[in-house]
Amino acid sequence: MSVLVIIQLKITDASRFRLLEETFFAIRPEGLVTLAWDAAAMTVVGQPQFDHVGIAAFESREKAREFFQSPQYRNFTVMREACATAHVQVVHSPAPFDILSQGERFFTTKDRYPNKDVMPD
Repeated sequence: MSVLVIIQLKITDASRFRLLEETFFAIRPEGLVTLAWDAAAMTVVGQPQFDHVGIAAFESREKAREFFQSPQYRNFTVMREACATAHVQVVHSPAPFDILSQGERFFTTKDRYPNKDVMPD
């Protein structure tokens, strides 16, 4: 069963965060599909706690676990802690992975910041 990874970040150092993004693309595991990413997500209930929210998918919980336990991700976590606080959850998805992975072709790096007013400084 496919899983969704919900990533919420509060940026504390924007220049380091830009480097962190580049680093993530270098270690990004095969089979991870980005479904959504927003640098100005709308908070509907409660006070906003995070600057960035992303949703990604893995083919299975085991694939997600492998990545999150990998040495590359552990090193990445040290870098992330230097520029952001994070909340990451893995939840089951009712949608099959082959359907979810079709969304990847619609997502490009420039889509993350379509409005330059919300780009981190």
